[in-house]
Amino acid sequence: MTIPDLAATDPDKATDPDKATVAHLPDPEFSIIVAIYNSERFLAETLRSFQNQTLKNFEVVMVNDGSTDSSARIAERYCFEDARFRLLSTPNRGISAARNLAVQHARAPWIAVCDSDDTWEPNKLQRQAQTIRHWEKHRENRAPEPVVAVGTAGDLINGVGEFITSVTPHPRPWPELLDDEARMLDLNMINSSVVFRRDAFTALGSYRAEYSPAEDLDLWVRLSERGAVINLQEPLTHYRMHDTNVSGSRYVQMISSARRVRADSARRRAGLPEWSAEEYKVREQAQAGYADSAFRLRHMVYYNRAKHNLYNRNYRQLALSLLKCLWMSPRLSFGLMARSRVFRSNRLFWKKNLE
Repeated sequence: MTIPDLAATDPDKATDPDKATVAHLPDPEFSIIVAIYNSERFLAETLRSFQNQTLKNFEVVMVNDGSTDSSARIAERYCFEDARFRLLSTPNRGISAARNLAVQHARAPWIAVCDSDDTWEPNKLQRQAQTIRHWEKHRENRAPEPVVAVGTAGDLINGVGEFITSVTPHPRPWPELLDDEARMLDLNMINSSVVFRRDAFTALGSYRAEYSPAEDLDLWVRLSERGAVINLQEPLTHYRMHDTNVSGSRYVQMISSARRVRADSARRRAGLPEWSAEEYKVREQAQAGYADSAFRLRHMVYYNRAKHNLYNRNYRQLALSLLKCLWMSPRLSFGLMARSRVFRSNRLFWKKNLE
């Protein structure tokens, strides 16, 4: 079911012309939301991983956020073949707006978010559903709060789906890691792994674009103030690392936004209002060591690009990125590589792919 292009209307007030068709479907247990922007390389694989789920009672609400490639045609094909899939089309407004619109059109009590380049193991939704039911059944034996979000561990894969390394996030990162900036900036929840309660999301006011590209972290931390946010320790999600990942392209902004999330959390816990974006920027730049921190972040941009190029066997770009790192700071560069799990544990990867 495809919702017509909404460019001439207010996308946030869009209505679903296929309500009559949707009404006859069983109420879904999960609504999978997918923001799509120029995703033709990976989108079909992502959508197939939904169809392969052992839990079948779900719907998929996709938002084509002004793509200029063939993404919309790929999504429309799935809508034609599978009544559980729906597509909305809007002008390009960004991932937060696209996800918020998808949630507005979702029918299930639980929202499952997935990026348009990532994939799931077939039992991913089934295991999360079992966890949610078990948590609610045994709440009297646990902390009294409800579970509001459930993520999973996962595997990092490259652009062609080859395994890179595993990521096992903290089983309950928030609030435990809120006061540990170094650990808070790690990958503590794989965005494409998370399912969350729609009612809690709506009460919070949804994704906040001003925190982009850390809008997902902002949401998980705010949700943790309403209940338990947990991670299954099973690798059920495949997180794709390629040349357009935020950790390579918008790293500085991502870290700055993540630090603002941490500062806002502390202020909410103290009963204080959040910083505005401008207030936080002024405060951040006035801190001792800001110039050195900003330099290190700029250096990390090239280091992350080097890692992504290694993952994807782009050896010319890998060499250029590493040279840029070394030019900026040999000490930082060698220190990062010495501590890096990727560079230390992938000797066989280097050997295999440089032969």
